[in-house]
Amino acid sequence: ASDVQVLARVEGQFIWLSVRATPSVDAAGRPVAGGLLSDVTVLKEAEAQLDRARRVAERAAQARMAFLRVMSHELRTPLGAIRGFADLLVDETRNLEGAPPEVPEFAGTVRDAASRALRLVDDLLDLSRLETSVLDLARQPVALGALAAAVADRHASALAARGVALDVHVPADVIDVQADPTRLDQVLDQLLSNAARFTPEGAVRIDLVAESGRAQLTVSDTGVGIADDALEDIFEPFVQEDSRINRDYDGSGLGLAIASRLVRQMGGTLTARSVKGEGSALVLSLPRDA
Repeated sequence: ASDVQVLARVEGQFIWLSVRATPSVDAAGRPVAGGLLSDVTVLKEAEAQLDRARRVAERAAQARMAFLRVMSHELRTPLGAIRGFADLLVDETRNLEGAPPEVPEFAGTVRDAASRALRLVDDLLDLSRLETSVLDLARQPVALGALAAAVADRHASALAARGVALDVHVPADVIDVQADPTRLDQVLDQLLSNAARFTPEGAVRIDLVAESGRAQLTVSDTGVGIADDALEDIFEPFVQEDSRINRDYDGSGLGLAIASRLVRQMGGTLTARSVKGEGSALVLSLPRDA
């Protein structure tokens, strides 16, 4: 049997024909073929339109990522200079005699704003590299429990100051995973930062278990939660449930998108579950080191 598509000219117009034929033998023992001839011009045109749309979308995505990459590089230098001089200004005005009390405060505001802008630029640069597959990650054994405990220590004092409990449940056994230690630290820090930002009261909890060749780390909280219709998009860039300019919780909407792509490149998965008004859980799964 054969199934081919050919471009034919019929009455001055080109059309696509699908030819399906099956060989057989007639009553006299002679070879014959029977089949079906169909006009598939509409189908081929639809396929061509889809292919053109795909190429246009790919070019647009590449242009967007190239723009983000170039602008990130261009912005890092002046922002770095602003933050550097702001650091000096804070140091110089801290004990400056006769200066108005607002001067150190204003200098600190400039420094903090420059730091936030630099973090955003770094996030944009990471996203552009991940989207264009030019970010190389190391692969080596990492003690996931120890790393999670270290990241938790960085957030403990800030959470305690707000009255939010931090519970870390890490087994005594060492659970090694195959990952890039620096980028895995970045992912865990993002998960903790996300939980802390959306938990005004209650608790943030870290649980680590190992099963069937994989390690699973869950960061859960008793915060505001996420609505079902927004949950499926939280790993997309620039997506936030509350998109108002003056929303209650700040953030660029890049952190979880970058974390998800980093985890995927390390051979793992990052998933989420949540109940609006009750809290959320982000589940990181990575292959264990053999």
